[in-house]
Amino acid sequence: MTIVTEEFLNLAKSVAESKGFPDLPMVVVPHPFETKSVEEVRRIAEEKFDEIIEKASQPVRVRRA
Repeated sequence: MTIVTEEFLNLAKSVAESKGFPDLPMVVVPHPFETKSVEEVRRIAEEKFDEIIEKASQPVRVRRA
């Protein structure tokens, strides 16, 4: 499972696919993330918490080369 900003979602999908993880679960957060205040980050984390736990708990299929 990975957490990615919406700006880099397509890149993250491409990299995951190229590394053999075509179904890697991803949680998408707003972009840019680094300019957000601590309060905004906390709010986003609270909003995404259940999705993070769910996706982190999923098995990941690995494609063998």
